Amino acid sequence: MNVYKVNEYWIAAKDADAAFGQYLEETDSLETMIVDDLAEGEETEITVSIKRLTTKEIETQTVTCCEDGCDRCEDLNDHLYDTYQELLTQRTDFPCVLAKEI
Repeated sequence: MNVYKVNEYWIAAKDADAAFGQYLEETDSLETMIVDDLAEGEETEITVSIKRLTTKEIETQTVTCCEDGCDRCEDLNDHLYDTYQELLTQRTDFPCVLAKEI
């Protein structure tokens, strides 16, 4: 399984196409992309960035368990951190979102 960073989401998927599809599903398709009103004849571009993480990044980069307290860290003074590899081993349903930028 691969991990892709699609804009601000880290998604586990077999390929970039599946990761992008999951991103569109999570963000309600293109509804969340803000486009200001355009004047007649005006044009704008919307960019989606997709990066496939390396094996080393998957094994070493960490992400917090939550935003502001969960069952795992509520009795601690800090969040718990998992690598993307640890998150992958906890999941069986793919593609799926592993983390999102806060």
